[in-house]
Amino acid sequence: MGDAQTQTFTSPDGLRVAVHGCGHGVLNAIYAAVAISCKERGWDTVDLLIIGGDFQAVRNAADLSVMSCPVKYRTIGDFHEYYSGSRTAPYLTIFAGGNHEAASHSWELFYGGWVAPNIYYLGPANVVRLGPLRIAALGGIWAGYDYRKPHHERLPFSESNIKSFYHVREMDVRKLLQIRTQVDIGLSHDWPRAVERHGDEGALFRKKPFLRDESKAGTLGNPAATYVMDRLRPAYWFASHMHCKFAALKVYTDEPPTEDDGVEAHKIDHGPVAQAKDLTAEASAPTIENPDEIDLDMDDNDDAAGAGAAAAASTSTNGETAAANDVVSENASNGKVVNPDAIDLDLDDDESQDTAPGAPGGQPAEDGEGKAKPLSTEKATNGNNTTTTAASSFISQDIRNQLPASFAPPPQQAPTESRAKRTPGQPVPEGITNKEVRFLALSKCLPGHDFLQLCDISPLDRSSTGSSNDTPPKYRLEYDPEWLAITRVFASELTIGDSNATATTDLGEEHYKPLIQAERTWVEENIVAKDKLVIPENFVITAPPHIPGQPEGVPEQPDEYTNPQTTAFCELLGVKNLWNATDEERLERKNQGPPPDQGGFRGGRGGGSGGGRGGRGGFGGRGRGGRGGQGGGGRGRGFRGGHGGRGRY
Repeated sequence: MGDAQTQTFTSPDGLRVAVHGCGHGVLNAIYAAVAISCKERGWDTVDLLIIGGDFQAVRNAADLSVMSCPVKYRTIGDFHEYYSGSRTAPYLTIFAGGNHEAASHSWELFYGGWVAPNIYYLGPANVVRLGPLRIAALGGIWAGYDYRKPHHERLPFSESNIKSFYHVREMDVRKLLQIRTQVDIGLSHDWPRAVERHGDEGALFRKKPFLRDESKAGTLGNPAATYVMDRLRPAYWFASHMHCKFAALKVYTDEPPTEDDGVEAHKIDHGPVAQAKDLTAEASAPTIENPDEIDLDMDDNDDAAGAGAAAAASTSTNGETAAANDVVSENASNGKVVNPDAIDLDLDDDESQDTAPGAPGGQPAEDGEGKAKPLSTEKATNGNNTTTTAASSFISQDIRNQLPASFAPPPQQAPTESRAKRTPGQPVPEGITNKEVRFLALSKCLPGHDFLQLCDISPLDRSSTGSSNDTPPKYRLEYDPEWLAITRVFASELTIGDSNATATTDLGEEHYKPLIQAERTWVEENIVAKDKLVIPENFVITAPPHIPGQPEGVPEQPDEYTNPQTTAFCELLGVKNLWNATDEERLERKNQGPPPDQGGFRGGRGGGSGGGRGGRGGFGGRGRGGRGGQGGGGRGRGFRGGHGGRGRY
């Protein structure tokens, strides 16, 4: 990796950033779209491309076998061209993990690392710096039943491992909630819970009607991402996952958020929200079709010209640009930049249910706070008599009074400040001062979808920018000192690959604060003072890259590798490398085979039995959203308008 690849050339006030929604393994089309958008805006390049997950860093067919996706829709994509070195990413690219990823590749880079020259994976949680900007990321999606578990997945994966691998873990969130100073950009794959209430909900529900009920129930989005956003309060928060464009503005007052903020209606300042609505693509109300109908076209024929453009894009760089220009011209009235070579699977990408799959015997699952949920209270009607499951366990007070005193419940205690349940990450420390977060979700690279946004982003801390008379600086991706200190504190609490392990208990911010301060001193002395903050360009090939012409589907899972980048990072921080093993240990694990599955997983949105949320397994049955329009204009804090919004993978 040469320096020219990862240095940036920009104005002293900030960075030119391209933001993209879900990647889905089509880098050639994404980079071509960025080039066209830059040309339209009069930019010669961008300093950074951010991709919001579902990147699919698939190195070979074996990697594909452990990506959460039905076999019939697994495609090798074009990432392997960048991994092998036959292509080089034209822009510094960073991405968060989604729920359709090459888990075997991601596993090697728990602390983050280069998946290819100039393309950096941020891991399940991270904070990095690029010039004056500070960027925080939370990967994965929400599943309450896995939230308080450690990272127990390790090759060979069971089917449930392949899914649980991308579920957000409390330990990673806990680390992000120790940040005490301001960040500029936040990134997650799925949306922070209830963020839709700070934007144009009506336009969103016209595009995605099935989201209305979730929003009313307070279950739309990821509560862990909300904890992080409400703590860090970056100027911008980017997400993807829902495959539509949506903008919102969340304004904070001096009143701290409560645990109910994800369910109860928010108090919204309608002035700023009106501005946020201007940034949201308007969509015409879609035709409501039979909700039980299974939609099999999967959006792979959204544009008749798409196949030809895709074929051209697969041949050469010039072909990519020409093909992309052809499609852009065809959609010029909507300002679309599209990738025709994509499919919409709409499967299993909503693992956001809080109920553990296949819970034996109707045992209540744990919610996101680790509390047991009550058993079903679903009503059952028999003639005119209506009862509930919970009612069958009712015991009258007369019977209770006959029990010995030892059976009496403990007396209720009034909550005290120390006992009162606090919202994770609250209160916000003095070092975090921003009170307005501009949220933007984008779609995937597909005809008719809003998937790309160009932004001029300046840091909230203006003192971190250079003088206006300076020559535009050259920036390289760097570690964040505060995050390194946090990582050292929590490294000893991690467990990897042990399905019987339990995660450590959160001891509270006041407990961790002095520990982090002590480690911050260590970081200053051993890393900052020795000029070791720049992330080394130490990408190496581990698994063999795919060779065109070879089968794209194989039955065997990939081998496990020790990634030298993870080794180097652990050595830099002086922490144990849990992702290393001898060849003999790995062979023994491989011979033992995957662990037993923990029950079946429910299907995602849509499904073979029913529309909207759908039934078990399958896909389809979803409504088709309207096409998005142009967003708001302007530079700096305003979004310039992006592309598309329909369907989900």
